[in-house]
Amino acid sequence: MEKINQLGNFKKVSESTAILTFHKEIYQPEIIIAVAHYMIGKCNAVLVCDDSRPDDILVEISVNSGDLEKIVYEFNEEVINYSFYSQMMETKGRLREIILERVLLCAQEKTGDSRSPSADNKEVS
Repeated sequence: MEKINQLGNFKKVSESTAILTFHKEIYQPEIIIAVAHYMIGKCNAVLVCDDSRPDDILVEISVNSGDLEKIVYEFNEEVINYSFYSQMMETKGRLREIILERVLLCAQEKTGDSRSPSADNKEVS
């Protein structure tokens, strides 16, 4: 097997197959699964369980046609994009709640509704 990318997570097994390695502390398994679903039309991605490497997520990628290195690069890029988006959603979650509460409060003031926005949220939940 030959290491061919600068990230060091890509090992080429054959001309059409490669294995990518992602560390579980950095990338959540849900992110890897989501990217694998996204890439369905471009490649076959199989998550591999390896008991000898419990801290890693292994993804075996195979392509029928096309450039394997390009697909692996795209897979890595999507994993980074999805991870960043997930982190931003977690970080900005409270900010979105505050904005929504303000919008509901302003709407209630205009309509003259006396219920509080937090009471509305509890009723919907």
